[in-house]
Amino acid sequence: MPPITELTRIEPVLLSRLEHQGVFTTGILLEVSETPTRRQNLADQVAATTNDVLAWRDEALMLNLAGFGEDEHQLFIQARIDNWEYLRRAFDSQSEFFEFMLPTHAKAWSPDGFTWDNSGHKTLCSWFGFMLRVKETAPFTKFQFARYLDDKKIYNRMIFGGNLVRQPMFMQLKKDRIDAYRVVGDLSGADLIMNQSLWIGVYPGLTREMLDYMVETVADFVKQF
Repeated sequence: MPPITELTRIEPVLLSRLEHQGVFTTGILLEVSETPTRRQNLADQVAATTNDVLAWRDEALMLNLAGFGEDEHQLFIQARIDNWEYLRRAFDSQSEFFEFMLPTHAKAWSPDGFTWDNSGHKTLCSWFGFMLRVKETAPFTKFQFARYLDDKKIYNRMIFGGNLVRQPMFMQLKKDRIDAYRVVGDLSGADLIMNQSLWIGVYPGLTREMLDYMVETVADFVKQF
């Protein structure tokens, strides 16, 4: 990803503030400005406007697309795989508190790789993110964990929409039209993921220093308990 300094619409004083916030590449700018809430948050942090952030975002997107071909795509995929593997190895010592995602057909993970089921199939993932599920036996909640990461400026997300039928739109839809959709089972698995799991990033622009900061921050958090 091109460095943030290649953007032409950012005033030097704002560029300095962005770098101070950890925005080093155009890819990270896209990551931290992807929603209206995040754009507002970024604008507040660097004393800019949301229109400024949108202008930077538009330019970053075009700059990234201009230099993104097949070779870059393969590097992008491999970087996500490498970052996931790095975090998985680093977080193995935190298995007392967290469970980690496995790809389809994998039964277990070890430093030597995945153990696969008997189907004969294996999965190579271009990981979207690194999922941590707070165990029921952990002395803290997913929400405490997420707040701590937020305070340390480590962006995290819930797992997509969580349990969709818990979202206001679906709840209202069910009130308006009782037959609008049907639910199979109690969705306890979806509730578990919604209430106890989150993503942190494996974005290809993350440096080893940034990954180590995430690892150290999680370790510092669990040491409190």
